[in-house]
Amino acid sequence: MEEADMVIVGAGFAGLAMARTYLKLNPTTNLVILDAGTSIGGVWARDRLYPYLRTISQLGHFEYSDFPMAGNGRYDVSAGEHMRGEVMQRYLEDYAAAFDLTRRTRLNAVVSEAEDKGPAGWLLTVQTTTNDDDDDDAPQQQHQQQHLLAAKKLVVATGLTSTPSMPTFANQSTFTAPLLHSRDFGRHAASILHSPTTPTTTTTIAVLSGNKSACDVVHAICASTNPSTTVVHWILRASGHGPCWMAPARTSAQNGSTLVEELITTRFNTWLASPCIWGAADGFGGVRRVLNRTAWGRGLGVAAARAAQEGLEKRNGYGDGDEEVARLRPWGDAFWIGTGRGLLNYGEPGLLGYVRQGRVRVHVADVDGLGPGPVVKLSDGEEIAGVGALVCCTGWRHEPSIRFVDGDGGGDIAAELGLPHAYDPSADAARKAQAALVARADDEILSALPRLRDQPPPATCPPHHLAAQRAEVRAAIVAERAAATAEDDDDDPVRSLAQAYALYRFMVPPSRARHHHRRTIAFIGCTRTASTALMAQTQALWLSAFFMGRLPHLDDKTNNNNKNDNDDDDTIAYEAILHARQNRWRHPLGFGRRLPDFTHDALPYMDLLLRELGLPRWRKRCSFLPSLFPSLWREVFEWYGPADYRGLVEEWAAKEEDLGVVVLRGGGGDDDAAVGDEEGIDGVVGVGRRRGRRKAAPLFSATNGAFLVTAAVLGAAMAVAAGAWIGTGRRR
Repeated sequence: MEEADMVIVGAGFAGLAMARTYLKLNPTTNLVILDAGTSIGGVWARDRLYPYLRTISQLGHFEYSDFPMAGNGRYDVSAGEHMRGEVMQRYLEDYAAAFDLTRRTRLNAVVSEAEDKGPAGWLLTVQTTTNDDDDDDAPQQQHQQQHLLAAKKLVVATGLTSTPSMPTFANQSTFTAPLLHSRDFGRHAASILHSPTTPTTTTTIAVLSGNKSACDVVHAICASTNPSTTVVHWILRASGHGPCWMAPARTSAQNGSTLVEELITTRFNTWLASPCIWGAADGFGGVRRVLNRTAWGRGLGVAAARAAQEGLEKRNGYGDGDEEVARLRPWGDAFWIGTGRGLLNYGEPGLLGYVRQGRVRVHVADVDGLGPGPVVKLSDGEEIAGVGALVCCTGWRHEPSIRFVDGDGGGDIAAELGLPHAYDPSADAARKAQAALVARADDEILSALPRLRDQPPPATCPPHHLAAQRAEVRAAIVAERAAATAEDDDDDPVRSLAQAYALYRFMVPPSRARHHHRRTIAFIGCTRTASTALMAQTQALWLSAFFMGRLPHLDDKTNNNNKNDNDDDDTIAYEAILHARQNRWRHPLGFGRRLPDFTHDALPYMDLLLRELGLPRWRKRCSFLPSLFPSLWREVFEWYGPADYRGLVEEWAAKEEDLGVVVLRGGGGDDDAAVGDEEGIDGVVGVGRRRGRRKAAPLFSATNGAFLVTAAVLGAAMAVAAGAWIGTGRRR
């Protein structure tokens, strides 16, 4: 049976970052990457691309810090441009090749089950698909083979967009047109977008759902087809959550205005935009306390959110009289939605332009059934005939695609790992203990962040979107959704938590965080965030330190003389639940009830990880004496991007080298070397670890100056807040 030191499942942004980082620190590791796709890239894999698919980020914003895209002619992208899908796929393949990850990657490999073998690691059941390429002229035959792979350490990097959530419909078997999920649109795009037509025929394509994927598919269809022969029927489920918020790429139409994506990693904006229980990890807890716990501070945040939403509605023209565009106005308040939004990253005329041109008909109705023939039947009585394809952009199943079982009886251990699992009401003792932790977490969140007490109603279809005769349908939908929400969260919060992720730092099973012999599994990329690349590389470094036993708050017993392991386990379990419940209260109209879903909270989350790694969180420096003084203005009002984290792995390794643990040589791949006891480097506690003399803290360190900086920023924030408040009042 094959064995590996580490197996990473997933070859997207997170998986590649994990492999690159761990190998940089442990170059002798036998590391294997498994991916179910036909190419490297994850969501940017080759067979998931289609025409006009682009990133929401522009050049310099969506990349690894140690592998910049700008200036490389292979990518054919200029400043101010969104990267095309094929560019991102090429970039990730180049990244894998540059750091010797390609030869370690096995494609078309599906991991169906992982069996816990205790300290020995995990036994993976892998199904591999291969093609018979012996005869180029004959049709290729696929062969599937199942084998076992033993992994001392397992990192699951499959993310949250791997398993499609595909609906079923009444009489689906009688539907004669292609029926597919948006994941497979790239594979079928050529046949769907270029179906034969004549001057007297029209191609009709139906798209279901109102999320960003649906926006991209609708735009791709309109941009790729003849306006005189193709019409798109865009179906927004009346029982669903409605269309997503879509913002222009910049805050105003003027050249040089701020990119919207830069606001979410600008500290000042994170203070105003998002109450967050881990927010104080950014070192500005005093500012956050004032903004969250005072009436005027909360009022400022509410006013800022209201002004931003009203400005967005005006720029998109939801109230300009076009009925089709009006139907695309989101149903819920943008403040309560996490990543269920997007940017209008399209060229002219753009998505809304195509809608105004009459290329798109927007329906607010459920799909009652399909067929017979190429017919889609809607709940408002309308039938869409002659459909060439129905593309369901209906999202993803949020639980992992791998079944995790114990090594004794093969029972499911998802609950023990902190993963979504089947609710077991019979486990009274565990249920009561968890209920107490949930109640404690909710009380802490709502006490510290009073703004979150005023929860929004479920995002349901506005009355004006349904005909009067359908009013009873809407009433039934509202009642059903409200009842489901009450059952999930208010009457039984533990039942709700069972359906959600409750990982420590969104990466590690809480029960295994402090016990070195049980540190055999972790999850990376289990967060929905707009800061994908930054999060991936930061999580990768934290997890590398975790596996190597180099996280002081988990590994340094000298800081926990008055605590026993049970105390620490309880603290870790509580923090995992606390952060999971933060997502539930912060983004109830997004995915927060089920998984980590945040935009503005990504920066303080990365600050938290950097602090635990012993690295500076404040990375902006002034032009004079940059090694001594962080620049207050830049730290507060400039956005954080990949360049700010360049050299992060080397920085951490240099710090650890002072303790005699790791020395790096070379730039990556097989050229890297480590000095010291190999087992100690790879994380076996008590072997090869030498405690060296710690360096004295610098006089002007971020930690020592936190109080002074916080006081200064608080004064500045109060002045700015007063001006903004007055300005808002005058505009009204």
